[in-house]
Amino acid sequence: MTGKLDDYAHAILHGKAYNRWFDKSFTFVVSKNAVFGFNVEHSWADAPISGHMVEYVLSEDIMHFG
Repeated sequence: MTGKLDDYAHAILHGKAYNRWFDKSFTFVVSKNAVFGFNVEHSWADAPISGHMVEYVLSEDIMHFG
C-alpha cells in the first residue's frame, strides 16, 4: 500500500474483491508493511465492541513497544 489515503481506503474496504467477507462481524486487514485496518458491521452492538478491542490493542502496542 502507498501512503495515499485513497489507496489505503481502497485496500481496507474492498482490496481485490475476493478476500473481504462482509458477512462477518469484523475483518482485520494487515498489509505487507504492517499497516492495518478493519471493517466492522455497524450495528448497535458489534461496532462499539470491535472499536474498543482495536483501541485496546493499539494502546497495548504503544505501552509495550513505544
